[in-house]
Amino acid sequence: MSSQIDWTHPKIKELYTKYGFEIPYNAPTINEKEFYEQTLPETRRTKVSSIIRVAHDGDDGPQYLKWHETIIGETLEGNPRYHVKNLGEYNEPQFIRETDNTGRVFMTERVSRVIVRHEKEFNEANVREILARNTARDFPEQRVGYTLDTGERHYSVPSLKDFLTPSADELLRKLRG
Repeated sequence: MSSQIDWTHPKIKELYTKYGFEIPYNAPTINEKEFYEQTLPETRRTKVSSIIRVAHDGDDGPQYLKWHETIIGETLEGNPRYHVKNLGEYNEPQFIRETDNTGRVFMTERVSRVIVRHEKEFNEANVREILARNTARDFPEQRVGYTLDTGERHYSVPSLKDFLTPSADELLRKLRG
C-alpha cells in the first residue's frame, strides 16, 4: 500500500484493504498531505465555515450533519496556507464483480458507482461538537453559515437557534415564511 493510506477516510481505507486494492490518489488527499507536510503544527487552526443539516425525508427519515472547515497554517517562512475540508460524509465505492473462466466471482478495482454515507446524526450535541472545532478566533469571517438540505433545495438558516429546531418540517415551514 502507498503512503496515500494515511490521508484516506478510514472507511474507504478499510474497504480497499479488505479487497487488497491499492488506494488511488486524488486531489483533496494530495492537498491535505501537502498542507500537513508544509505547515508548522503550532500554527494550525480550524475555522468551521458552514454546517449543513441533511434532511431529505423531512421528519420521516434520518437527519445528518455535514460541514465545511478551513484549516489555516503557516510555513517555516511565515507564509499562510489554507486547506478546505468537507466532513461528515464520504463516497463509498461500489466495486464491479466479474467471473473468471472457472465461474468464480471476484471483485475488481473498477468502481461502478459510489454511495454517499453520512457519519454524524443531527442533534444539538453534535452541532455543538462541530462548533467546538473552531480554533481560528482570528479568522476574518467568524460567522458560521447554517443550511437545511432537503434533497431538492438548500435553504439558508438565519441563526443557530433556528438551525437547532428539532423538527425539520417545522424549520422548513418557518424558512418558507
